[in-house]
Amino acid sequence: MAMSPRDQIAALLDQWLHFTRREARAIEAAAWEEVQKIQTAKTDLQSRLNVARADWLAAEPAPDTQSFRSDINRLIALEASNASLLASQKRRLKSNLDSLIGARRTLRRVRRCYAPAREAVLNSYS
Repeated sequence: MAMSPRDQIAALLDQWLHFTRREARAIEAAAWEEVQKIQTAKTDLQSRLNVARADWLAAEPAPDTQSFRSDINRLIALEASNASLLASQKRRLKSNLDSLIGARRTLRRVRRCYAPAREAVLNSYS
């Protein structure tokens, strides 16, 4: 038996919740390929939600959307948390990159101070 549009939306929101929790774990682990896969899956899920919503509106001109309010609010909070985690990871990675760039500069200066000067080499053909 086919699900009603309302039941489809409920199932899709449940899947979104599952993906969002997986996404949080992937961000925390800096598993960027997994984050990308999850975001791709969520993009597909969003399209399916839009279709289910359109079907629901066609079946019920004035549907009771309040029944999904708590689920949607929870998803919004989790998405905001993931955005915060992502920003934190970005700051951490930028700090690491800045440290590496600084270390590279220091190594260049040290090498210039201690490495023997290179003599100019001329190649000529007569």
